[in-house]
Amino acid sequence: MRVSVIVPVYKAEEYIETCVRSLMAQTYPDIEYIFVDDGCPDRTVEILQELLKISENRPARVLHKANGGPSQARLAGLKEASGDYVLFVDADDWVEADIVERLSRAVMQNGADMAYCQVVNETARGQYVSKDPEHTSCREAARAILQMRMHGYMCNKLIRRSLLGPELFYPTLNMHEDLVVLCQSLFYGGNCVMVPLPLYHYRRTSVASLSQEGKRKRDAVSARVFLQLYEWWKDRIDGSPIEGMEPYILVRCAWLAWKNDKTIFREYPYLAPAAARVPVSLDIPVKLYRQLILKRVLRKGF
Repeated sequence: MRVSVIVPVYKAEEYIETCVRSLMAQTYPDIEYIFVDDGCPDRTVEILQELLKISENRPARVLHKANGGPSQARLAGLKEASGDYVLFVDADDWVEADIVERLSRAVMQNGADMAYCQVVNETARGQYVSKDPEHTSCREAARAILQMRMHGYMCNKLIRRSLLGPELFYPTLNMHEDLVVLCQSLFYGGNCVMVPLPLYHYRRTSVASLSQEGKRKRDAVSARVFLQLYEWWKDRIDGSPIEGMEPYILVRCAWLAWKNDKTIFREYPYLAPAAARVPVSLDIPVKLYRQLILKRVLRKGF
């Protein structure tokens, strides 16, 4: 079974060496590496190409494209991939040497469409592990992610390549774009398997991302990304990857818009009335009192 490892590359000159060395140290034999230069303006690609010269025993190539964000970079890599399964890795992260071997063994032994491991979050203050619950159904995992009961990391999951087709919505906005693509692909999958080991190291060191203002901006972009997903599929609800999840998406986006950027209600005028119609009895993944407050606000109109 061949595995394609796809790495979007953009402004990671400080971290790319750690990432590449961890990938080239993989114990699994049949891997192709596709690095996608997403219009990188710094020395990241130059450093990458020097590193690949000393790793000639591994099939690796670098694709170049105009900047379009990580989702579009992953899509460009997918179009060139030949593996049966795909693992996405971010250029500023790193992985354990046996991540591909363990995830590949899990999908082969279980005939699974997806295998996932636990993630080690690397921060300036230390490490902590994001522990996800075990799911055996890809659709159950997708619903758990949309309900915020499971992390939406794409990078800790080995996915059957055929599930990641061009018919999916690939966002151009760069917040939760991996979560959006992941949930769509899992809708079409069968069974999945968890490998209960922390094999992926996710770097969380951006000062902007840790600030309150940074969080507000990211949450507003996230709302727009999910509303784009909703609009992509809303006229094809039967059998679409968001079937049955529309209420969760609408309430989540309305909550994020109210808290972070109320202009979103003007950009998407159907959002407020649609979210207000969602019954409070529904198991929405925000606290009940928040939903009640939100419904009162929405009734006032925007």
